[in-house]
Amino acid sequence: MRRWTLWIVIAMTAGCLAGCNTGDAGRSEPTSGVEGIVTYGPLCPVAQAGSPCPDRPWQGRVQVLGLDGVSVEGTTSTDKQGAFSIDLAPGRYLITPLTPDGPPSAKLRHVTVMTGAYTSVELSVDSGIR
Repeated sequence: MRRWTLWIVIAMTAGCLAGCNTGDAGRSEPTSGVEGIVTYGPLCPVAQAGSPCPDRPWQGRVQVLGLDGVSVEGTTSTDKQGAFSIDLAPGRYLITPLTPDGPPSAKLRHVTVMTGAYTSVELSVDSGIR
């Protein structure tokens, strides 16, 4: 009798795990945040016609701050192409590449994140070359 009881409990538990769902099946909450590219430049002291000197992708950390400029809301890393993405709740933020031992240097940028969308930004790190 105990063996049958155990199998019934196992079958009911498996059935509930497979079919009991208290949320909306198949629906996930929309995500939001910031995505973008970080470039580094200038790389040449003087740009000349016919001799392009484009900025290059920057690898490093990107930090998101609250509007107070102090509270850290998140950090992420760029990939080899300088691309990054970070999930954030809808709201207004400051964002910057981290350059703690500059130069190079980078400026804070204001960004607004909307519900269910990623805001695209282009950030730059200044090499200091003039």
